[in-house]
Amino acid sequence: MNTEEVALCELEGQLRIRGYNVARTRRNSPLGDLHARKGGKVVRFEVKGLDRRNGIWLKPRQVAAVDVVVVYIAREQNVWVLTSAEAKALVDHYHADFVLRNGRPPKGPGWNASQFPPPTGWGPLDQLA
Repeated sequence: MNTEEVALCELEGQLRIRGYNVARTRRNSPLGDLHARKGGKVVRFEVKGLDRRNGIWLKPRQVAAVDVVVVYIAREQNVWVLTSAEAKALVDHYHADFVLRNGRPPKGPGWNASQFPPPTGWGPLDQLA
């Protein structure tokens, strides 16, 4: 099982514990990787699974299309549950910092290993309802 699949399975389990009905979207959907429904509320997720804490590529359109971005690092079993605004701020900060240090934009949007905030754990999922 690849790390993306592990991350999706972990998130599905955490959402089901919290009473959400969960549905995956089709592969490479522009609407995120997973949708969760509880009552009349639907929350859209973009999920990134990594083997270890290294750089992450996350396109602005991926962030804009969802409500929550989840990054799961399988080897560490660490998780980041970020609002789309928090994820966008990380992408923007990485871009600006890269340009400042290198005089050119990075090859792709995202952030590097040194710019990961402290892990959030699954707790922020409790604030979705």
